[in-house]
Amino acid sequence: FLNLAFAALSLGLGANPVYAQLDRVYTNDSTTASTGTVLEITKNGLKLKVGANTKTFSEDEIRKVLFQGDPPGLTKAREFAIDGQYEKALDELKAVDIEKLGRDVIKADAAYYRLLSRASLALAGQGDRKAAITEAISFATKHRDSFHVFSVAKLLGDLALASKSREKAIEYYGFLANA
Repeated sequence: FLNLAFAALSLGLGANPVYAQLDRVYTNDSTTASTGTVLEITKNGLKLKVGANTKTFSEDEIRKVLFQGDPPGLTKAREFAIDGQYEKALDELKAVDIEKLGRDVIKADAAYYRLLSRASLALAGQGDRKAAITEAISFATKHRDSFHVFSVAKLLGDLALASKSREKAIEYYGFLANA
């Protein structure tokens, strides 16, 4: 009995526990969500376990992802940012302490929508472009595996172009061309 218990215990030591989560992936061409557990996220997209199946979504087909454990402020901010209401998105995110969020994917999503809002406002002349560039570079460095990376590269290119830095714009847009 002891050997069996030790074997069962040792088999589980290196495993990452999978919790039943209800993450929702919305695509650009659908109003309904695919619901399941996000298994993997890369800059190219994500894999979602739906029942006994695994669905793969490329980053260019993902409109948004609602993660189990999203705080209400992030949920509202995400919707405002997607709708182009960036000031409202930032107001909602003020109440969200990103570092205290439970899952890394939620932290990355909150950081992305804060960045998207700040960068979009900066591009419209209502914010600091240099600060937005710094924040975007920080995001791309810290969240290399986020499915938002290509969107951030485009934002960086747009910000560089607006700042009259053609060389940097070519570099950032070049990342997209090589994707």
